[in-house]
Amino acid sequence: MIEDTDQSWQRIELRHLIALDAVAATGSFRAAADRLGYSVSTLSGQIASLERLVDQPLIVRPGGRRAISITPAGRRLLDHAGEIAARFIAARADLEAIRLQRPLLRLGIYQSVAVRLLPGILRRVSAVRPDLAIEVVERADDGVLLELVSRGDLDATFVALPVGAGPFETVALTDDPYRVLVAADGPLGDRESVSAAELAEHRLIDYRELRPVHHGRQRLPGGVRPTVSARSDDNLTIHALVAAQLGVAILPTMSIDARDPRVRALPIDPPLEPRRVAITSHRDRRPDGLDDVVAAAVAEVAAR
Repeated sequence: MIEDTDQSWQRIELRHLIALDAVAATGSFRAAADRLGYSVSTLSGQIASLERLVDQPLIVRPGGRRAISITPAGRRLLDHAGEIAARFIAARADLEAIRLQRPLLRLGIYQSVAVRLLPGILRRVSAVRPDLAIEVVERADDGVLLELVSRGDLDATFVALPVGAGPFETVALTDDPYRVLVAADGPLGDRESVSAAELAEHRLIDYRELRPVHHGRQRLPGGVRPTVSARSDDNLTIHALVAAQLGVAILPTMSIDARDPRVRALPIDPPLEPRRVAITSHRDRRPDGLDDVVAAAVAEVAAR
């Protein structure tokens, strides 16, 4: 049951949050109105209504040609709005699957899988199971996705092995070797490889909150302990920090953008133990969509 003693919050509608998101994304009321197909006055009215309902300003309006900005309260509300919008999308997918009587597979992914594997998997699965609807849920940390599988909120998820204790049934898909990401114009930019031992001499850009199984630093030989100079769970941010010569990064190959000219990915000598990518479902619930045909399609794309 949904309870809320504040009547004003019950009057917040999805259109209010969409309007706030559009203003934050475009930086102006006019651009946001054009994006949503509203008049500026209509959009402005929706934002003003939302500010009255939450009883605090969400947007700073300096006037003139100066750019607007989002207040801390507005940013925090947008964080929640993203989750709310995701739940609406999930609800729409669930109801559409019921209306069309189509099986639904709720699949968890993390960043590198989304970039490297997901497009090919969706193409392959749509070819072999055109009746199957797939709802994709992305999180930075696959530990969160495992929790969603254990609660029944996801049917299956991609993970890095091992998964730890839980009601899981796991199938290994592929190995993901580690490389050292260096600045192309930095001191290691002209090298063909880097030894594991010499990494102790370089500052390291590392992940922040991902499970330790993703961290290349955890796989270095004993005694090799580089100083961590910065942390981020976003692969693009890590690329930018490495390109700025703030450190090197030890990343799985799937997390590296080989098209980025600012950086190079070098083999490690000797190679570190690779990250093992797998797909996990709940051992007591066999999802309708995760049949042998779909599982084979996923494994085929991952093996490539």
